[in-house]
Amino acid sequence: MPSKIVLVYPSYMPFIQRDYRILSSHHIVVRLEYNRRGLPRFLLWSIYRIICADIVLAWYSGLHALICILIAKFFRKKSIVILGGGEVAALRHIRYGSASSIVPSLVAKIPLMLADRVIAVHSSLVVKAAKELRVSTKNMLVIPLGFDYEATTDNTEKENLVLTVALANSWPRALVKGLDIFSKVAWLIPDCRFVIIGVSPEIARALKSVGPANLEVYGPMPWSQVTEYFRKAKVYCQFSLFEGFGSALAEAMLYKCVPVGSPNGAIPSIIGDSGFIVPLDNDAQIATSVRKALNADLGERARNRIIKLFPLERRKRDLLRIIDELSS
Repeated sequence: MPSKIVLVYPSYMPFIQRDYRILSSHHIVVRLEYNRRGLPRFLLWSIYRIICADIVLAWYSGLHALICILIAKFFRKKSIVILGGGEVAALRHIRYGSASSIVPSLVAKIPLMLADRVIAVHSSLVVKAAKELRVSTKNMLVIPLGFDYEATTDNTEKENLVLTVALANSWPRALVKGLDIFSKVAWLIPDCRFVIIGVSPEIARALKSVGPANLEVYGPMPWSQVTEYFRKAKVYCQFSLFEGFGSALAEAMLYKCVPVGSPNGAIPSIIGDSGFIVPLDNDAQIATSVRKALNADLGERARNRIIKLFPLERRKRDLLRIIDELSS
C-alpha cells in the first residue's frame, strides 16, 4: 500500500524534482514549498497536510524543516531530513552557513535531532554535522544524488566557453560559490567566453562592473536553457569555498564538460581523474588549469564517471527502501 508523503522544501530545484518523481512513482506525494514571507499560511498548510500524511520528508534542515518536523512529532508521524550542505557550513568570515551563527545553527540542529532518518547527499556532510552542529550521526546515512544519463545523450559541438552555474542572490552566496574568482580568471583568458548563470540582478551588475568584456552574467533561467549551455561549454568551473555535493557540476560533466574545481567539500570526489582540482589562492594557477581543461580530451571520461558513480537508479532504490522501512 502506498504511503502518503509530504515533501517540503524552500525551492523546487532540479534534484528535488527528481526525488519527487522517484517518490511519486510508488507513493502519494504532496509538495509543500516554504516561503518565509507567507509563514502563517505555510504553518496552516503544514498542519493540514501532515495530519493526512504518513511521512514528512524535508529537503534541507532549515526553518521549514523545523516547523514540519515538530508538527510531525506532535501527530506521531515519521520524518526524514535530507542534508544538502548549507546547514552545516560555517564560513564565519563571510557570514555564510547555518552553523556560522547561534540561532540558525539551532534551527538547523533541532530537525536533525528529531527526525527518524537523516539522509546526507555526501559523506563529508555527516562529518561536518557532527563537528559544527554537534549532533549524533546514529540516524544518518549517505545517499548520493543520482542523475539520469539517458536524458543527456548529445553530440553538440563544443565551443570555447567556460561555464559556472550558481543561484546567488547575496554576496555571501556569490563568494561561497567562487564567482569572484571566476570573474578574475576571465581577465586572464580574454580569448574565451566566460558565462555565469543564476545570480540576482544586483550581483550580476556588480560582477559585470568589475569583470572583463568576455564575461557574461545571467540570472536564473529555465533548466532547458541551462542545459543548452552545458551542451556548448567545453569547461565547467566549481570554485566553491564550500560544497555539499555540486549538482550542477555533475550535470555539466554528464554533458561532457571538462571540470575544474576547488579541493573543498564533495568536489574532488565528483571530479576524480576526469578534470582538474586547483587551490583557490592563486588566480594564475587556476587560469592555467582552465587552459589545460580547454585543450584536454576528458569530456567522455567526465560523463562516464557520473554515470558510474551517481546513477539515478541507486538513489531511487535507496530512497524507496527508507520509505518502506518507516512505513512498516
